[in-house]
Amino acid sequence: MQAGRVPVILSDRWVAPAMVDWHSCAIRIAERDLMRLPAILREREPDWLAMAQSARREWEAHFSDDRFLETLVTELQTLQELSSPARLWSVPRYLTRATPMKARGALVRVRQSAQRSLQRFKG
Repeated sequence: MQAGRVPVILSDRWVAPAMVDWHSCAIRIAERDLMRLPAILREREPDWLAMAQSARREWEAHFSDDRFLETLVTELQTLQELSSPARLWSVPRYLTRATPMKARGALVRVRQSAQRSLQRFKG
């Protein structure tokens, strides 16, 4: 995305960060459609330039150096909400694929990664 390239996501279980407009900048393909990948990409070829530009804008808005920490905090909050079974139904539909146990594990990994990143910034 930073290079202005269109991500091609081949996964049925990947949970995308909520704040990114993935529809405008990425192509998501179901695992069962793997064999159709070349045809799907050819069909979407007229959209590449606009999607590449959108990918770069989304990267600048959410993942650039001056925005990444805010994005990370937002995602941590989302994962924390998801890890509470009582709140599972209030989370956006696309996040409900992740079970609370998987969300807790992801939250721990993201927190650890964030702590390492913050230590690097301080050091």
